Amino acid sequence: MAASPPPGLETLFITGSTQGTHKIKTGEDLTEAQPYCFVSKQALVEEIQFKGQISDFYTLKDKLKKYAPDQVMVVWDVEEVYGNNFLVAVTEKARDAQLETYKVAAAEAAAAVEMASVSAQEEAEIAETDVQVVSRLWVSMGSEKEIKKSTVTAKRLPIQMAITRARSEFGQAFKLADRDAHDSFVDCRPFKDPNFDLRRATRDESAQLVAPLAAAHTQTAWFRPLNKGTQAEAQQLESRALLGALGAPSLKPFLADARARLEKALQQNELVDIFRDDLAVLADDDASLGNKHDNDVKELQSFSRNQFSHERVVTATHWKPGNAGVVGVSLARKQGFEERVEVAGRVHTGHVLLWSFADPITPQFALEAPQDVLTFVFNPSFPNLVLGGVGTGQLVLWDLTDPPLVNNPGSGFGVGAGVGEAGAAGAEGVSISMADGDATGSQTQHLVPCALSAIEYSHKRGITDIQWLPQRHEMTSGCRMRMEEGTGAWQSWQCCTIASDGQVLFWDVRSARKETYLSASGVSKKENRRHPTDKEATEAAELALKKDEILWVPLARLDLKKLDGSGDLSCMFLELCGIPYGAKFYAATEEGELAMVELAHVPTGGADDVSAEIAGVKFVHQWHLAAAVAMKRSPFFRDIYLTVADWSCHVWKEGVAAPMFSSPYSSERLTAGCWSPTRAGVLFLAKADGAVDVWDLADRTHEPSTTFNVGSAAVTSLSMFAQQSAQLLAAGDDQGTLHLMEIPRNLRRAPATEKAAMAAFFDREVLRVAYVQRRKEQRELEAAEAAANPEAATEAAPVQPGEGGEEEDGFDAKLEAEYSVLEASFKAELGLGGKGSEEGSRAASPRTNGDAAGEQ
Repeated sequence: MAASPPPGLETLFITGSTQGTHKIKTGEDLTEAQPYCFVSKQALVEEIQFKGQISDFYTLKDKLKKYAPDQVMVVWDVEEVYGNNFLVAVTEKARDAQLETYKVAAAEAAAAVEMASVSAQEEAEIAETDVQVVSRLWVSMGSEKEIKKSTVTAKRLPIQMAITRARSEFGQAFKLADRDAHDSFVDCRPFKDPNFDLRRATRDESAQLVAPLAAAHTQTAWFRPLNKGTQAEAQQLESRALLGALGAPSLKPFLADARARLEKALQQNELVDIFRDDLAVLADDDASLGNKHDNDVKELQSFSRNQFSHERVVTATHWKPGNAGVVGVSLARKQGFEERVEVAGRVHTGHVLLWSFADPITPQFALEAPQDVLTFVFNPSFPNLVLGGVGTGQLVLWDLTDPPLVNNPGSGFGVGAGVGEAGAAGAEGVSISMADGDATGSQTQHLVPCALSAIEYSHKRGITDIQWLPQRHEMTSGCRMRMEEGTGAWQSWQCCTIASDGQVLFWDVRSARKETYLSASGVSKKENRRHPTDKEATEAAELALKKDEILWVPLARLDLKKLDGSGDLSCMFLELCGIPYGAKFYAATEEGELAMVELAHVPTGGADDVSAEIAGVKFVHQWHLAAAVAMKRSPFFRDIYLTVADWSCHVWKEGVAAPMFSSPYSSERLTAGCWSPTRAGVLFLAKADGAVDVWDLADRTHEPSTTFNVGSAAVTSLSMFAQQSAQLLAAGDDQGTLHLMEIPRNLRRAPATEKAAMAAFFDREVLRVAYVQRRKEQRELEAAEAAANPEAATEAAPVQPGEGGEEEDGFDAKLEAEYSVLEASFKAELGLGGKGSEEGSRAASPRTNGDAAGEQ
């Protein structure tokens, strides 16, 4: 049992983070020679007020208030004699006693050092006065014989070895990079080699009249005991025996018989590669057509944690940029409309989990939010910045590099002190971490947002999609897109969010924090706000800044109205296009529509005072029957888009009013979809029964090329990750489980001409859509004319053979004349009949312009 500390001293356990804060870190600030220091009393009191009961000094709260001096003495208990690692003096008497103790110990140590130096000096003087040793003649006692007997004498010359390297290889530049553990993994297992079972001592021997050594090779991996090195000598016949063999009558027939077979064998050896693997060659040929043996999608790993995934559905999955071993998922409660109405207005903790391949049981991070997270994205320039959209319409920002503070596990989401009427939840810089884990010692770091947008200036409904602005693009405060010229590195700071409230909001991440607020406020400061709400939000943010607070409001907003003015356009997903591609975005709505919205922008190379009005919604096409669940741009063609909804998917092209490809209706409702990152014509469509259909448009368009099952629950999210050696599909389901699927080689390796073939396919489909549209308009016009004049339509008689229609049938008559000439020449060449027979045949089966037109 630990001893009680002296009166006036309190034993205390101080964590490493607290030691670093007050500069009392053991081994660095405090040593065994100097185990004490002084800490400001004011700093300790402020920490107790800020942290409360989780502060290491909370137990000394009352005693520190009674302590008069400004500095508090903290002593490092090296041996932990009193049970903890530190002692704190809470009275002046105890402080003075400890100082006196250390002063006495320091004086004794100085006296001991002085005595040691005096003793060393005296010993040196004595050594100098010693009598010099006189050498005597050595007398052999037999020891040299023992030494000679134990000495090993070499019986052969040492082996010489020279290691060389080209001079050009010295001093070359190199680059070090990180590599994941699962890449280039080599499993070296021990095995028994029968060739080295025998142990032989090395010995020197010599022999004479031995034939030269012959080198032999085998083509087998079977470790069968055999002699791989042999010594042989050719048997020579005597001269008389040799002459007898050459003159034998059976030699000539043998050579005549073996010559043909020998020549055939030699020719086969020249033409056929006997070392080629025929099965490997067949596999390469079948790869482009779908090799049956390499067509299975395998599940590598599944991630689930009951603490977070119970009664949750995966709403989004994304891979962390620059790190192949980390994937994130956002989770939301599985509730219907009535259940959500019942709990509306209550704070509920939502999560974004970051899973690492190194630990499939415990997530690496658990990012907390005040509501269910519907979508999230990583910053492409700074992957440690994570943006999330919650059900309240607010935008959430997490920073994985923020130093966390310790809190009690399971306390749930704690709203910071910065929440008021403005709705700015979470004081700037607040980041609470909680640790929970399993028996293996793995822990999950819980982080709350470092910034949360003001709720009254955010979306009125849940955010369903977040898109970072294209490279070198930014949105001004006047809601105009601008592109900066240059080729240097570009950092992405601005993004846009969309929700079904009919608004698109543009945000600047730098305005969410104090240290970067000024750099964000300088972006197009002279431009006036176009939207009245933006002006009000700007004034509120400036007022909060004067109070030394941060109010995160959108940079600009854009209202989306239907073309007929009947209401707002409820968009769910969007894909942005930069200024070189028209400064616009395509959006999929909750009514199954595809809309194109033009954005006001500053022309490239134009002046800043160029004013351009917002073009707004350009067109809206209705093709789906239900709300869209996914919208993706093709990674190979910037003008090709995929929309997924209800029981089918559509492939669109910019400038075309109808989809180029529409999949047949599926037996199950579609829930997600994405493009293949390595093959231009491959689509992945998730279904409600837990299966995923793979469409290879280069192979077939009437049915999926293959289907594989992910699980029994509906797949709600798909995300692809591709690298040189593998391709992974992250699939989240409505049970809160994340599945990692490995894509086979034939679905990730693209033939050399696939991109060109798909470009030609899309061009043909564009022509087909245009033709169908023309025919539709023509038929509608004919129907309108028939409805306007029904009597003329009923009295109109069909065109009889040989009557009228010369202008309409002129092309058909020309083709008929060419066919008659070709038929006559063909019969003349074959001698099938003369002029009479030809005329007879024509009389027997007369052709008219109408018949010719029908046949053509």
